[in-house]
This record gives sequence, structure tokens and C-alpha cells, in this order.
Amino acid sequence: MTHLPDRVARLHELAFDLWWSWNADARNVFRRLDYPLWRLTAHNPVKMLQLISSETLQHALADAEWLTLYDRALARLDAARSAHSTWVESHCPEIGSRSIAYFSAEFALHQSLPIYAGGLGVLAGDHCKEASDLGVPLIGVGFMYPQGYFRQSVTLDGWQEEVYEKLTWADAPIEPAVTPDGKPCVTAVPLGNRTVLVAVWRVRLGRVKLYLLDTDLEENAPWDRELSARLYGGDRETRVQQEIILGIGGVRALKAMGSDPAVYHLNEGHAAFVVLQRIRDLCEKGWSFDAALEEVRRTTVFTTHTPVAAGHDAFPFHLVETHLAGAWGDLGAHRERFLVLGHYDNGGGPMFNMTALALRASGSVNGVTSCRSNRSPTACTCRRGSRRRSESCSTSISGPTGSSSTTIPGSSIACGRSRTRSCGPRARRSARICSTSYGSARVRSGARRPPPRASLRRGRCSIRTR
Repeated sequence: MTHLPDRVARLHELAFDLWWSWNADARNVFRRLDYPLWRLTAHNPVKMLQLISSETLQHALADAEWLTLYDRALARLDAARSAHSTWVESHCPEIGSRSIAYFSAEFALHQSLPIYAGGLGVLAGDHCKEASDLGVPLIGVGFMYPQGYFRQSVTLDGWQEEVYEKLTWADAPIEPAVTPDGKPCVTAVPLGNRTVLVAVWRVRLGRVKLYLLDTDLEENAPWDRELSARLYGGDRETRVQQEIILGIGGVRALKAMGSDPAVYHLNEGHAAFVVLQRIRDLCEKGWSFDAALEEVRRTTVFTTHTPVAAGHDAFPFHLVETHLAGAWGDLGAHRERFLVLGHYDNGGGPMFNMTALALRASGSVNGVTSCRSNRSPTACTCRRGSRRRSESCSTSISGPTGSSSTTIPGSSIACGRSRTRSCGPRARRSARICSTSYGSARVRSGARRPPPRASLRRGRCSIRTR
């Protein structure tokens, strides 16, 4: 990377914090520094600083207006990181220094980090950005996909072609996550009869931290190195292994980083194996299975995104048991009780359903789409609400018949809906949020607070800017 003059040495710091992507002053620092290079690099400041000429930098040092813009952007970045006088500080002081772990299979933050496919990632990315602005102590957990999601083209004879482009790591706004003792964070995840090592990368988002898991390590077998290669790639067996690494590996990575979240938020069922690791940890501390499950429910929030059955991952029980063989620990005696939490029969025979697991193990559940069908694991019945188009839903889901039957506690789903306007140079995104769930997942033991009121906020398009 180009050596920067001392006066503008913090350009590197600004480039590696994606806070710049939704803040006009910070974005204009790079845009005005070298506009042709800004366009050539597809608005990627990290790549820009590798290619920028010393002459351009010297010219910028002589531009008083640009230096004022640079100083103002950094002052605002410092203020965002310190998170003083924030909305959370004034409205939810009981959160204190406790964090909220936010698990998602994808995060859409900026095109320089292509680890997203669509709406699930856009929502996750917007949550992270909004959390930074509000001062919410959020820690995201996801995957570092070096091949991301495929780019699509159509041949002359009408066939779709999928092209995966490997990410150039040096061009991405990522850095190795470092443990409290100063070492790169690597955690071990039991997978079947073997152990897979998982490296952790960090993405900076103002106040928010995002940790991305990566199995592409030399110590792993070639097939295990590919587990984190692609978003939604591979067959069903690959998918269940990815989700074990996301859930179990994500909890272990947070522990290795010294984080002790007060609440775990599962964004869709992909991360539901978080529940297994958390129950195991509590059982190994001497808790009973029932007490551990109740504690996990008390501090877990689940968001589901679609009532369509195809949107909910389900695996044959034998496949789940095969790949969880080494993950039970002291929880092994309760293996059947855990597996029944994921039991769901959609008419084709019983399967282990990740959404069913998340619903049964979460004390607070919400949805981001209108529930119009009973064909999914969440049998929702909605009625039209107020002028804000809010909807109230009820849901119930039961386990298999017999002594192991399970029913979800607290059967309400609060539905929200988001609307995106045209994504142009000055695009604006607004979201209507009918409720938020961190209030019912108690931040401190014995303290239950009502959910904060969410207001209609406007912000720039989260993916592309000019």
C-alpha cells in the first residue's frame, strides 16, 4: 500500500472502516481525492490507496478545502466509535457494556466485500449500520466467503451461467481478528469425527464489529478448506456443515475474543446451531438441560424472513447426527431431547428443520415479511393492523407426538416490512419496523424492559454510491 504523508496518515484507517460507506463526508474524502481512480476501483478506498500516485497526494495536501473535509470525516469517525451521547445511552442505559451477538449467513455492507446474495444480507448490513449510529453494542458473526456469491450471465441460447470470482484479499476492508493476548484468533470446531480449524477476520463498522469465519487454512483438509468458500454453494451435506461452523464456531470465536454477549440474535435459521453450543457450555458448568434451555430461550432472539417452505433449511436426521457426532460433550446424554427441538414434518416425513429449532429455542421471535401461508414451519395467522401497516401474528409449532412433544413458549411474532426506493445516485432507503425484540430478551438478569420505539429513518443506499 502507498506510503502516506503524516498529515493524511489516517486515510488507511478510514479506508478500512466501512463506516465511510454510509457517511457523506467520509465518502467524499476518497471521491474528491482522485475521482477517476474512485470510479476505476468501483468505489473501493482500500484498492485506491494501493494505486494512488504520490503526485495526487501532494496535490491534496495543498488543497485546504479537501483537508478540512478529511479532518471533519475523521472527527466524526472518532465520535462514532466512542459512542457517547447516543440514542442507546439515553434510552437504554441498562445495556451498559453488554453486547448483542448478531448471527447471519450474509452481510451486505459494500460491494468491495461481496459476502451477500440478496435481501437477507441487505437487512443484516443495514442493522449493523443502524446499530453503529444508535450506539447499540452489536457484534456481527458471519462467513468470510473468498468466492462470495456467483455472478450471473445468460448465454445466447438462454442458459444461465454462474461465475465465481475469487476475492483479492488485499483489496478487501478486512483484517485478522486478534484475541485479548494479541494472537490471531483461530478456533476449533468439531465436525463429524474430525476437527476443523476456523480463522476469524474482523470488519470495522464504526462502533460495530463484524467477525467473519474462514476455514481456508493449510491445516485443514482440502474439502474442509472449501466449506467457507461460497455463499449458499454445494449440496445439502455441505450446507449442514457450514451451518454447524457458523453456529458452533461463531459462539466459540466470540468466547476466544473475550466477548460475553447478553443477547444472541439469529438472523434466519442458518445460525440455529448457536443454541447447541450455548446449551452445552451451560451444562458443562453444572446446569441441568432444562435450566440451560430456558436460559438460552431467555436470551435468544430469532428473525425469520419468509413463510415459504423452501426458505427454511431442513436436513435428514442421520445427516445431522453424523456431523454433530463430535459436538455433544456433556450434552450427549440429552442428545435426543436436543434433536427433537428441530423435528418437523412438512408432509414428506420428519426432518431436522433449522427454523423449527430456532423457534423452539428463542424467547422472542419476529418476522420481516407478511405471513400468508401455512405451508412453512411457522404456521402464521395475520390480520391487518394500523395505518402503519403493522401486522400481528400468532404461531405455534409442535414436536412429534408422544412423550417428547415440544411446543414453543411465547407464541407471538411481530412482523415488520421494509421498502426500498429506486437505487440511484441519491437513493434513500426507509424501513417500517413494527417492533424490536431485545426488550424481551433480558439484558441483565431480572431486568425486563419494553422494546425501544423505532422511528422512520432515511439513509443512503447501502450497496452502491456515486
